[in-house]
Amino acid sequence: MFFHWGFSLLYLSLFILLLLSKKKTLFITNDGLTDPLGQSQILPYLVGLSKKYQITIISSEKKDNYEENKNQVNEIVKKAGIQWTYFIYRSSIPILSPYLNYRSLLQNARAVCKQNSIEMVHCRSILPAMVGNKLKEQFNIALLFDIRGFWADERVEGNLWNLKNPIFRVLYDFFKRKEKYLFRRADGIITLTKNAKEYILDNFQTNKIFGVIPCSVNIDHFSKLSLDKSKQISLKESLNIDKDAYVLGYIGSLGTRYRLEDMLAFYKELKKQEENAILFFVTKTPVDFIHKYLRSLNISELDVRIISSDYNNMPNYIDLMNASMFFVTVGFSGKAVSPTKQSEVLSMGKPIVANAGLGDTDIILKENNLGVLVDSFDLESLKNAATKLLNTSFNAEEIRNTAIQEFSLPKAINSYEKIYSKLIGDE
Repeated sequence: MFFHWGFSLLYLSLFILLLLSKKKTLFITNDGLTDPLGQSQILPYLVGLSKKYQITIISSEKKDNYEENKNQVNEIVKKAGIQWTYFIYRSSIPILSPYLNYRSLLQNARAVCKQNSIEMVHCRSILPAMVGNKLKEQFNIALLFDIRGFWADERVEGNLWNLKNPIFRVLYDFFKRKEKYLFRRADGIITLTKNAKEYILDNFQTNKIFGVIPCSVNIDHFSKLSLDKSKQISLKESLNIDKDAYVLGYIGSLGTRYRLEDMLAFYKELKKQEENAILFFVTKTPVDFIHKYLRSLNISELDVRIISSDYNNMPNYIDLMNASMFFVTVGFSGKAVSPTKQSEVLSMGKPIVANAGLGDTDIILKENNLGVLVDSFDLESLKNAATKLLNTSFNAEEIRNTAIQEFSLPKAINSYEKIYSKLIGDE
């Protein structure tokens, strides 16, 4: 008995020493860990990094998502030894709500830094990076700016900020100045694309500790090998998808930057060439919103399936598709875009139809025969793209292998570890 307890105490002591020896980092995000994005594009990275670093997360949670997913997220962070602090996201008051969210991030972050020997703050997007810069000044810690995208430009190009409105013009100019300042102040910068990295290095003063880490994927979760074939057959039947149907899919939200009308127009051209083609949306976007566009383009609702899904069931639905598509409004901000759906679909071995000019997608699809690029949205271009999609032989195994090489979660975690190590060292 004494021997048994002696070993237990020894292991406990070693575990405590390991925790104490880890470098302490703070991760700040204005997204929620209980959001689908938080579960796919934040938690998996940080769980991997927690093996070498003691991580605290501050997040901004949407009330409904928090109530639905808090137990699952709590279990994940507890198992990884991650400390999690959060507040409820505000969105009801334009302009004022983002400021209040910023203040909540800052207050929580300062409290964490006062209570812990934080050595680095890792900030996801510009508002958290503004908080991180305050912490850098006050506590003399390293600042890692994970830009995700050119945030202010995304809001303009997504028609959320009309620059003819003087208030939005002031906001845009303010955040562009902050962006430039943060590029100079940050000890390290991470972008989603090589395209964005090249632009920043060419146009801004930086410390040049740089990483390019695209939106990655858990290749074991998004894998055909993990699916039950019999359940997939019954799932197809439940959705009234004929076994001979050609299924063109879309996954994720249909926010202001996604070109729904053009995607529907592409489907119409596909349907002319493949009469058994159906359109399959896996999205939390309201059904009525999609139906409005279907009616405007005279697309029968009988040819369309719309369903919502959580992160865990997404591979089941992607597997039902022959191909997936996303058309995104491309402007300056497109340089930095790496759609999460891109890595998830490719990991399932499915080809993609996308428009040109988006992040590194052009290079990825062209060089590896992973899908079809649409050069413009006129009917002739859409028709040609549909013909190419239907007449190209895509190799599912090769598509998945490319996804593993480019977008695997272990590769992304290793890239983050290298940046962390350059900024604050290992444990």
